[in-house]
Amino acid sequence: ENYKAAFTLAEGWIQFEQKKSGNKQINTIKVVNGQAKLNQLTFELIDADAKGKAKIAVNGKKLAAKTSVEGGNIVIVLGNTAELKKGDVLTVAIK
Repeated sequence: ENYKAAFTLAEGWIQFEQKKSGNKQINTIKVVNGQAKLNQLTFELIDADAKGKAKIAVNGKKLAAKTSVEGGNIVIVLGNTAELKKGDVLTVAIK
């Protein structure tokens, strides 16, 4: 449920963190070095009763996105590619 790890990308590396609090799941991606270009994200829903509603933001600024639930996963397609640079934080709050 609560998880934290580093991942390498073609142009940098990120820190991924997942936390569960009540019926809310927070997934955070922080660019530690380099950059990351993201246009689609898929997360496993850790609450079987989750509705699959998500709020997505970069550095606190809301991003437009479409979400769908496929099996036990939420798929998030961003309206525009998020071009994250060192220090940027993308947050996905799921209910």
